[in-house]
Order: sequence, then C-alpha cells, then structure tokens
Amino acid sequence: MKHLNETQQRAYAYAMKPFAALSFLSGGFVIYHLLAQRRDKLQRMYHRIILAMNICVVTVAAADFVGTWAMPVGTPYRLGAAGNQTTCTTQGFVRIVFYPAVPYYY
Repeated sequence: MKHLNETQQRAYAYAMKPFAALSFLSGGFVIYHLLAQRRDKLQRMYHRIILAMNICVVTVAAADFVGTWAMPVGTPYRLGAAGNQTTCTTQGFVRIVFYPAVPYYY
C-alpha cells in the first residue's frame, strides 16, 4: 500500500472542511426554521422527519469538519492529527450512529 505524500495528506485533511461548514450552516438553518419560526409545521410527520434528518446532518457535518483534528497526535500519515484517543473514539461513534441516517432518507 502506498502512503500519501504531504500534499495528498493536506488535501485529505482540509478538502472536506468548506463542504462540512456549508452542510452545518444549511442544516442549522432548517432546524432553526422549524423550531423557532415555523413550529406549527411540526404537526406533520414529514416536517418531523426533516427535523430529525437535519439534526443528523448537523452532527455529521461537525464530525466531518473536525476531520483529522480528532485523530490522536502522532497518527502516522495523517497531517493535522491533534486529538487523543477519546476524541477519536467520539468521532467514530458519531460517524457510525449518524452517518447512515442521511443517505437512508434520500
């Protein structure tokens, strides 16, 4: 298996961050819109499902934005690893629990 060079590691570490930030903001807007501005819409099942899905989107986007920062310091071939075992485990838990919810909706 070939290891990534530094440029590829940098691309891997930072390429998802702008998209994760956009997902976080858009999911947050939908949550705000449904909970603060249009609470009456939550009477319908469709809007409750949309709310639940966007809670998952926001959680997944936060995990994507954190990305390699959550990996333990000294992880080989991962630029930007600044976390510890707990941050890595927490991010893994979030990804396992919340990632499947988004594609299953679509």
